[in-house]
Amino acid sequence: MVGISPRKPEVHVLKVQVKKANLTTVELLVRLSIQNPNSFDLRFSHLQYQLFFHEKPLAEGERKEDVIIKENSTEEVEVPVTVHTREALLLLPALLHNEKPKVKWTAKTVFISPLGRIQLEFEEEKSFL
Repeated sequence: MVGISPRKPEVHVLKVQVKKANLTTVELLVRLSIQNPNSFDLRFSHLQYQLFFHEKPLAEGERKEDVIIKENSTEEVEVPVTVHTREALLLLPALLHNEKPKVKWTAKTVFISPLGRIQLEFEEEKSFL
């Protein structure tokens, strides 16, 4: 197996949804699409993320659940995100003008494969739907 290395999975933000809001927090659900281009399963259990609006941080956190992406397949993974009201107020001008605010999602994780570890960092902008 010398010289063989796993290919990096492709990660995309499919959707950013507001699930609920109250006076102290806004609960979002970020849905990711993760494509495994390899002929073996990939696994990760720790995802660190940050959410930005106009380069200002809205939220950061971790998702600590075991996820297996089957060989040559694409899986959807949901990541709950809590934005505190103070930071959510950054979105208010865009929402008042009936705009769909774009947020930038950055994340990093390490996938485990039979051929070794794959460190992955990614970022993508997405409008609220």
